Amino acid sequence: MCDKVFFVGVVERAILFNDKNVNSQGQHIVQLAETEAVERKALKGNVAHVGRSLIILCYSEISAKLTQFLNFHTHNFPPPPDEKSIYNLLIQDIKRFGEVENNWISLGIHPWYAHPEDWQIQLAAVEQLAGHKNVLAIGECGLDRGILLPLATQLTIFTAQVKLAEQLQKPVIIHCVRAFNELVQWQKQAKPSVPLVVHGFNNKPEIMQQLLAHDFYFSLGAALLQPESNAVKVLKIIPLSRLFLENDDRSIPIEKIFEAAAVQLEIPISALKNQIWTNFATVFNP
Repeated sequence: MCDKVFFVGVVERAILFNDKNVNSQGQHIVQLAETEAVERKALKGNVAHVGRSLIILCYSEISAKLTQFLNFHTHNFPPPPDEKSIYNLLIQDIKRFGEVENNWISLGIHPWYAHPEDWQIQLAAVEQLAGHKNVLAIGECGLDRGILLPLATQLTIFTAQVKLAEQLQKPVIIHCVRAFNELVQWQKQAKPSVPLVVHGFNNKPEIMQQLLAHDFYFSLGAALLQPESNAVKVLKIIPLSRLFLENDDRSIPIEKIFEAAAVQLEIPISALKNQIWTNFATVFNP
């Protein structure tokens, strides 16, 4: 008899998004979960209100439910069949929203493309679409010391986007380059209520520990293919409950990044998939 665990979040996401990424066994489990929720009068006529009903599921029953790789952050579209991804729609491409709206999306003002004079107009465009059910996260947005836009202006634009995320109760995907001290100081003062995920993290383990102490999540990418990278060093010590994987703007299949991570962690790819999907359920649980 396997150990029983609470997989409520995973089931909720499958119901809420009507996720096709389930096999027949997983579909049956989701149906049972929905039935259970109705019986508990937790559904209230809308699957989005399932909430945290106490559905206890056996890990072995649900481990096969999600078969695709989760690509947490990508600029590549469309995704391959073996991948479920969060596509980052850049502000300058916002008119393409109709082309991608049936896929999971993150939407925000990247600091590289923020207009110092009319960023409020850019923000208004984001606000108009950010409530869409498939816009899962705000971002990428953040701070970058490598560009000409003053850091103070970047911080103002970033803060405005986090406030939008808080209004919508959606996570924030963060771009941060050589501004981690400022990011931590901001977090201490702002105390945001939504999850914050630093994408493409490839920095020293000490910086990871500093961010971890302030409740950040991390998405690691193609740097995992380089055995001596900081990303590999971080991967070996990061709590797996704080981990996501991505290919960003690279053409490298997300499967290769999962394979590299699984080798470093000395765990099966299937176990890593399950962990990443569990993290997804936690971060994106409404």
